[in-house]
Amino acid sequence: MNEEQNNRADSRFIIVKQKEREITEETGVFEDSFELETMSLLFFEAVARANYTGPTANAGIRVKLTVNGNLQALNQSFEAQSNTIDFWASAATTMLLPQGHHTVRAERLNNQVTGGYYLRASYVVISS
Repeated sequence: MNEEQNNRADSRFIIVKQKEREITEETGVFEDSFELETMSLLFFEAVARANYTGPTANAGIRVKLTVNGNLQALNQSFEAQSNTIDFWASAATTMLLPQGHHTVRAERLNNQVTGGYYLRASYVVISS
């Protein structure tokens, strides 16, 4: 495919909606809603981090992605008992969405973590 053909192929798709947010609060939640006029493709991902420092404990985090209230992706980071440890987890999903109203939500769920809170979530919706 030459450059001109490649540019025409790329122009068949448009970005309908996109958003990215970084959250450093203890309650790591990203949520957004949007309307689609046609069937579209959603790319949705999140990366989460937190740490634990204290007496020996079994701590960890989960990152959960939901679309319209339905679980689409989940990942977790838990370690054996420790007194100082960092946790990282990420999740991603790609799916076709029909016309209508949609809500995406990324959430970091904490289990006995004490700081270093971070969640970065982003999505892009494309359509032809």
